[in-house]
Amino acid sequence: MSSDLILSLDFAKTIAMMSKSKKGKDVRLYFITLEKAYKRVTTSKIPQNFSQALLLASKQAEEIEKLEEMRAINAPLVEFAKTVQSVENEITVEEFAKIIFPKLGL
Repeated sequence: MSSDLILSLDFAKTIAMMSKSKKGKDVRLYFITLEKAYKRVTTSKIPQNFSQALLLASKQAEEIEKLEEMRAINAPLVEFAKTVQSVENEITVEEFAKIIFPKLGL
């Protein structure tokens, strides 16, 4: 006679981590790696006190300012790219050169 057992996720993890097999070692390494990644993300992003929050806000403001400067610098290029993209009557670079060079006297 067989019976089904229901294990909680935590208990299943415990059993897998206690196993002395290769799979058990893989499970332990997986959870260790996962925990390190979780700690790195949570501790580096969430300020623990007011001064850390101010420092983080200041760094983010600097990053936003740099991005805004880059956006302003690249605005003409973006506009040009949008214009080129929307052109319906396309010509090749060779055709363009034939048109432009006589006008430049070259």
